[in-house]
Amino acid sequence: MARFAQGGAEIAYALGGLPAAFAPLRATVDFASLAIGPHAFSLRVGTLLARALGDLALGGADVRALAVTLAAAPGCEAVEDLLCEEADRGANCLAGACAAGAAALDQARADALAELDGAALDFTLSGSASLVDQDGDGVAEALADGAWSATVGDEGLALAGRFQAEEAPQR
Repeated sequence: MARFAQGGAEIAYALGGLPAAFAPLRATVDFASLAIGPHAFSLRVGTLLARALGDLALGGADVRALAVTLAAAPGCEAVEDLLCEEADRGANCLAGACAAGAAALDQARADALAELDGAALDFTLSGSASLVDQDGDGVAEALADGAWSATVGDEGLALAGRFQAEEAPQR
């Protein structure tokens, strides 16, 4: 689950709903520990960001295709009204420039978002934890002293953290 927030609004996306590639997961268990070897998948940061920006900031608009919206927006018209009149030019004297600028902005934004998606496998995760058999029945009910590490993106941003987990009560 990826969560984004802006002001008081928050939105979450299931990562399973994105186009993704996965590398196999290898885990080993011995008597008292669990080790999860390095495994990778595509995080798709650019795709997530585009979706979140569109939903949070633009009321659901697709930020990867805003040229038409921008060119038709009151912004272009207002700038044209002000500048064309001041320059003693006819109405819509900047229409072509605004449309071209909107298309160039669209392409720059699309390129930046595509770059953020990174390589096919841009998130690598591994970790380990102690197994806890609280009632001595040979089945672990908890993980303790867990540690994970990850690398994100083509640049290899390193992240690390700790965790613990308990079996959820049966309903």
